[in-house]
Parts: sequence; structure tokens; C-alpha cells
Amino acid sequence: MWTDLRHAWRALWLAPGFTLVALAVLTLGIGATTAMFSVVDAVVLKALPFEDESRLVSVLEVTRTTGRPGPAAPQNFLDWTSRTKSVFEDLGTFGRSAFAPADPELKAVEVRGVSASLLRVLRVRPSLGAVFTAEQESEGFHRVLIISDALWRRRFAADPGVVGRTIPAADGPWQIVGVFAPDFGYPMPQAGVEFVWHPYVPLREDRDRNAPGKAYFLTVIGRLAPGVSVPEARAGMAAVTADLAQAYPAWFENRTSTVMPLRTWLVGDAGPAMRMLLASVAMLLLIACANVANLVLARSTTRAREIAVRSALGASRWVLTRGLLVEGLLLSATGAALGVLAAWWSVEAIGALLPPTLFRLSEIAINARVLAVAVSTSIVTGIVFGLLPAWQHSRSNVSSTLVQTAGGGTSGATRRRLRTGIMVAEVALAVVLLVGASLFLASFANVMRLDLGFDYKPLTMVRVNAILRSVPPEGRAAERERASAVVEDARMSVAGVSGIEAVAFMGTGGAPLSGGSAATALRVIDRPALANTESSVEIKAVSANYFDVMGMMMVRGDGFGGATRAAVGQSAIVISELAVQRFFGGDDPIGQSVQTGDGTVRTVTGVVRGSRVKGPEVDVVPEVFVPVGPATGMGGALIVRTRRGATPSPAQLKAAAETAGTVRVGAVQPLSALFDNLLKPRRLNTVLVAVFGALALAIATIGIYGVMSYIVAQRAREVGVRMALGAQPSDVRNSVLREAAAILAAGIVSGTAVATMATRVVASFLFQVEPQDPWLYAAAVGVLALAGLVAALIPAVRASRVNPIIVLRT
Repeated sequence: MWTDLRHAWRALWLAPGFTLVALAVLTLGIGATTAMFSVVDAVVLKALPFEDESRLVSVLEVTRTTGRPGPAAPQNFLDWTSRTKSVFEDLGTFGRSAFAPADPELKAVEVRGVSASLLRVLRVRPSLGAVFTAEQESEGFHRVLIISDALWRRRFAADPGVVGRTIPAADGPWQIVGVFAPDFGYPMPQAGVEFVWHPYVPLREDRDRNAPGKAYFLTVIGRLAPGVSVPEARAGMAAVTADLAQAYPAWFENRTSTVMPLRTWLVGDAGPAMRMLLASVAMLLLIACANVANLVLARSTTRAREIAVRSALGASRWVLTRGLLVEGLLLSATGAALGVLAAWWSVEAIGALLPPTLFRLSEIAINARVLAVAVSTSIVTGIVFGLLPAWQHSRSNVSSTLVQTAGGGTSGATRRRLRTGIMVAEVALAVVLLVGASLFLASFANVMRLDLGFDYKPLTMVRVNAILRSVPPEGRAAERERASAVVEDARMSVAGVSGIEAVAFMGTGGAPLSGGSAATALRVIDRPALANTESSVEIKAVSANYFDVMGMMMVRGDGFGGATRAAVGQSAIVISELAVQRFFGGDDPIGQSVQTGDGTVRTVTGVVRGSRVKGPEVDVVPEVFVPVGPATGMGGALIVRTRRGATPSPAQLKAAAETAGTVRVGAVQPLSALFDNLLKPRRLNTVLVAVFGALALAIATIGIYGVMSYIVAQRAREVGVRMALGAQPSDVRNSVLREAAAILAAGIVSGTAVATMATRVVASFLFQVEPQDPWLYAAAVGVLALAGLVAALIPAVRASRVNPIIVLRT
């Protein structure tokens, strides 16, 4: 084996052109595949760190009009827990956070309100202390905490007697009842992250189906009952939802439920995209392997005399095959090592393209599993590269090979057909990737050109929530008034920061570019409903200046300002253009009376242009806007518009909001950053598919050049004879170009057919682009054809300049 290794090294060293091209192609193919697999493995393939995680599921509500699953309403969750005992062992949820630490050292701690059942669902227990009890989910008994190991070690010096101690909060002391183990975190453990969990206590309005509006904010997780599969759980939830829809039709007019594996929900839309990218990079690896295989076959023709001489001198077939296998493995192993280095470098660049909210983003790395894939790939490709020439030479006769190569003959027809077939397959795969790249680039351009219906660039969002105090039921109305006033104080305080043009507030409803929503039923008073009209619309409670701050165009009326607004007071409502089409047809809605789901009759005072507040790729939906009131003003988002050239820092905005007193200030996020995060998945898909397409084009071009160069070199004697008999240089040049064109044409035709079928699979990733757009196909095919012909032109010109006398003498 050592002798074989020395011979293999010497053979590769003495063919620097072949070796460098093969290594470059393998480095690109294996490097790209390794980097992409490291991302897919971390995000999609690795299991969750929970006991029997395959039985963990997410229970979701689905909006029928969009088909998108999302959070659940607390009223529905409470009914699910009592009606699904045969489907789930238990259901748990993440709810609103109520703990606001007064200790300055705990300001950065992550706080999560959870049901006591969630710990049973995840099958986790504290390393110290105990889990929450059912009584601690009741109002007045919920002021207990389980803290993370990192917080326990930093703040309490890993004191084993920490259980029973208290932490001061804005509404009084909270007691520590447990400490989580260091390897626990949801959804994944994160070293050094400090968090606090406390019992989630649904507010009275979260239990009441007659409460004004409907809020959807609960993340519901279940553990399947023994013997129940995900499809069976989905069917069971559908039956429960159907029963609830009969009892509460207003809640399910436009909503249903679904069940999916928890890992699938956590990965989200990234799962299918990651698999698509992995398939794309696998095609790139196939192109690279086909390229190198073709180069190996072409080179093996020039080595036929060497192999025949060694065989004539007594080398057995096994000795020859073993030597070629070692050479192939050495070549592929070197390419894999360089590819892993390239992948290690590129993983960081890929991570910068990924959205910061991507599941397990911090887990992406070149680890043992990824290295095992790279090593396996190199071994398989090395064996193929070794067996191809070995199989080729095993079919040759030693005597005829020596005679043929001594006379300068060309390679056999079988070898030419095999090389041509591999080249056609390589071109076909390149066509598929180039077509995909053109479709994704066109989709990204369409997204970037889209008008959102509001001006997000000068806007910043500041999350604020008033800290609610525990009061008896008779004092809750006054507490809501106080909390709303606190949030209004925070808005006015932020408006006073230098460089701020205006500040609006949004209570109920999803904040811009952040997802989330609240829905209500809408009915026009004294008018028959239009045919096929769904009554459910999204509702947002906003301040009077919201439309001006957002830059949303008021099409009719004056919104919440002016004489019309003054006449109707809190009963005003502004509706979107799409809602006008749905509920009023072609009639003017201004001054008309409508009733929302809470029974309030309101007067339409304005029509606002529809907007894509959830992002550029989410369709415009019917919306209504109502003035902020005590019930909707206790928490939400401040929308801050800055003056041109002014850049107040997030710290300034947060400090200004905190001066209001008992208010908890959350994330401070420029909407431009949120918009960029929404685009990151599409940008990643587009960049990577475009890179794969460009690499496929480059590798295919290199392959055409390399193979045609070998063909020209092998046909030098034939060309010399033809030119001695009167052939013109243009005839020789055109002959080589015709052969390359035939290969390109066959590859393009077969590749276009494959791309037509493959693009149907990626249709869901496209935006306002037809999967079979002829212009995009033509552009991709044209670029490949042009590059291939240019690559073939160099050896064609070289062939046309052959000196027949020198060739015949040789």
C-alpha cells in the first residue's frame, strides 16, 4: 500500500494540470456540500434535548384564509386541556410574563410565564427544589419562580439553600421554589443564558369568551398519548374544534386547529428551504464528481500505454486496480480536506445570512457528524474515480492497446460514449441549478420592488407593558385605567427625546413586521351581508396619530382626527380598503355603523389603504382599527418616527420609556432591521442557489474545456492527416465546436426537461414568478450555452493551428 501511495502521489504530481483542476472542482463540490450539511444538520436533523422528543407536538390554530398556523387563544387552550385527554398525555403552554424584577442585576434576565403542565409535558424537573403546583396557577398563589442554573451561580453564588428565598419585584417579593439543571433550556440549552420561569395565570378576559376582541398569543405544546400518532392527534383535534365551533361559532368562523411535530414547528418554514438547498448542493456535488470522473476517463486514455506495459511486465489485475483505487482515494481525500477547510471558513459567512431567530442558529458548526459526512463522501468518490479507469482498462487487450497507442490511435468508441454521456449529464444538472438560480433571483427582485403600504425605514418599535398589580376583582377596571395611563406616559416621554418626530401606540394586534394578530367579527348594521362574505377581520387598537406615524394613506374620511372623530368619540372605527370591498361592495362606508365581535357598535370614520404589516410576502388582509381604550392600552408597541438625519440610540429610547414608572420595556427594534430579518430566509435561499448555479456553470465550463482539450490532444494525428489531405483550419475548428455543441444541446434539452419537473417542487419558494417562465429558462440556457461554446473554442482554435508535418513526424 505504501508503494501504491508513492506511485499515486508521483502520478498526480506529474500531471499538474489534471490534478489542480480536479482538486479545485472537488474542493468546491465537497466544501459547499459540507457547509450546507452543517447548517441542515444543526437546524433540521438533530433531535431535541427532551425525553422521547418524537412524541412532543405543537398544537396550533390555523387561519383558513391564509392557511398559516400560529398561536392559540387562551380560551381555546383551556377548553383543549379538558377535551383532549384521549389524544394527549398533557398540554402545556407559554403565556404572558407577569414578573418584573426590581433588582437592577436581573434586568437582562429572560422571563417566561408557563403553565405548570408544561414541565410535565417536557418531562423536566429542577435540580434543586420542586416544579410548580396546580394551586400556584391560581391568582394570588402564583408568585413563585424557578431560576436557571446560570442565574443561580451568578446571582446567588450557587447557594444550595436558595430555595425559599425571595426576589424583589415591582409588585412585591416573589419566592424561588427551584433551580433548573445546567443542561436545560427551551427549545435548546444555551450556555450562560439566565432565565426565570413562573406560573402563567390567565387573566379574567383570557378566560371569558364574551370578552372584547380575541387575542392569540399562546404557544401550546403537547405530549401524545401512548399509541397515538400525529395524524390521529390531528384528527382528534379536528373533532374537538368542530364541537367548539358549534358552541362558539364566532370563534371559529375563520379558524381551525392542527397538530405537527414540535421539531417541525420550531424549524418552521426553514425546514423545507433547508432540504431544498441540501438537494441543490447535492446536485452541485454530482456535477463536480461527474466533471472529475470525465477528466479521469480522459486521462486514463493517455495512460492506456502505461497500464498495458505494466500488465505485460506481470502486474496482476488486482495490483493495477489497487493502484488506481489508491490514486482515486488520494485525490478525493485531498479534495475533501481542502473542502472541509473551505466549509469551515464559509459556515460563518452563511451564518451572517441567516435570520437571528432561526432555530438552533448557534449550533451550526463543523462537528463530528459533519466531518463523518465529508469523509464518507471522499471515500465514495475516491472509489468511483479509481474503479472507472480500472474497469475501462480491464476490458482492453494488452497487445492491441500497445499497438494502438504506439501508432497514436484515438480512444475507443465505448470510452467516447461514456465520456460524452457523463458530460451530457453534467450539463443537464447545471441547467437545473441555473434555472433555479434565475427563478430565485427574479423572486427576490419582485420582493424588493414591492410596496408595503407604509414607510418602515424611519420607524423604530419599542415594546412596553404596564406592570399590573394584584387587585381584587372590583378594582380591576381602575387598575386597567392606571396601566393605560402609565403606557401613555411612556409614549409622551419617548416623544420628548431629541430627534423624535412623533410616537404612536399600538395595543391589540400584531406589531408591524413582527407577526401576531388579533381578530374580531364584523357586521354592518341594517345591511344584508354580501354573498360569500366572511365576517372575521384583523383588529388593531391604535392611537389617533398611528396612520400619520406609519405613513399609511387615508383614502377616505379623516381617521381618528377632525370633526368626524370628535362626533363619535371612542366608537370610531377605521377600516381598510379590502374590508370595504368585502363588507360594502362599491358603497361609501363613511358614516355607516358596524358592530364588532364584542358587541360594540361603531361608526366608520375613515378608509385606509391596505398594507403588508406582517411582511412583504404575507398577503394584505381585511383590517379594522379602533381607538386605544383602557382594556387595550395596557401594553403593546410604541412606533417611533425619527427625523431625517437623527439617530437616537435604543438605550435612549428605552431609558425614556422607563421613566414612566411601573412599565416594563422590552425590545427596541428598528423596523428596517425587522424587515431585513424577514428577508433573510429568502436572501439566503437566493444567494446560495445563485452561488450553486454559478459554481455549476463554472464546473461545467471547466469540464467542457478539459474534456475537449483531451479530445483534441488524442485526435492530433487524425487532425494532422486531415489537414495534410487539404482540410482547412476553419473545418477543423468547426468540427470541434460541432462536437461540443452536440454535447451542450443534448444536456440542455434533457436538463430543461428535468428542470420543468423540478421547479414544480420549488414553486412554494417563488414569489410572483411562474415556475416555467420561458424567459428565465432562456436566460439560464443561453448563459450556459455561451459559456460552454467559449470553453470549447479554445481547444478548437488550438486544433486548427496544428502543424501537420510535426504531428505526422511525431
